[in-house]
Amino acid sequence: LVTVQHYAGYLSEEMWSLLPHLFRIVAGTEEEEEGGYGLEYYASMECFFKNLILLGGDQFFTRTCGDFTYLNLMLKALHKVIQISNEGYNNCDAMICVRI
Repeated sequence: LVTVQHYAGYLSEEMWSLLPHLFRIVAGTEEEEEGGYGLEYYASMECFFKNLILLGGDQFFTRTCGDFTYLNLMLKALHKVIQISNEGYNNCDAMICVRI
């Protein structure tokens, strides 16, 4: 995904549509206390999330998924990862949140 973002220089509609799914894979739902089934891949997704902010521009702040902007979705996912890290399930992922 990062390679596609880099060489395209913009985010296609298909790339935008992946974002809510990636957040759900990493952070899980509200009911999943230990995060999503892909939490261990969170470090691999760091560049993808950074590129969303860099390449997304204003769309990152205005585009919505349901009742939330994409910025809100990202902040919710980051909060969940930090919360999981603080509870001792996985202590290294909170540092990635800081870098994003």
